[in-house]
Amino acid sequence: MNPTYAHVYNCKQTQEIIQWAREATQAPWPEALWRGFQHHNEMGQFDFKINEPRATFVINGDTLKADEFGNFLAGYTGQKLVPVGIGGVRAGGIIIDYRASRAANKPFDWDMDSVPAIVAGAAYAKQEAKGSGPHPCGCP
Repeated sequence: MNPTYAHVYNCKQTQEIIQWAREATQAPWPEALWRGFQHHNEMGQFDFKINEPRATFVINGDTLKADEFGNFLAGYTGQKLVPVGIGGVRAGGIIIDYRASRAANKPFDWDMDSVPAIVAGAAYAKQEAKGSGPHPCGCP
């Protein structure tokens, strides 16, 4: 991936990434948890803020920036990996945010800027589980 190239992931491409995340959560419990940690950890495959900072992702008719989509996926997979849930995702985000703020000598804000995207990803997973989710691309 080239961090200087601003790739726009259209709806279909974004859904392919979500599908890959969905499949990772369907592994047996310890493996699924480990996969989630690996992919969402700093520099993991779903750390789009680092890997593709200028990329955008289209989902449900909205366009998310790289960091927002990474957090969306974290909420999505956290919800799928019950009992990890949003609590586990938030705890991980807080730890990463704390380390990053110390390294950059910036104020620590408890990763509050990630919460809306995490909650949106978890809500998407909940709707999907009920079979009542929105059309993946936000259209009929």
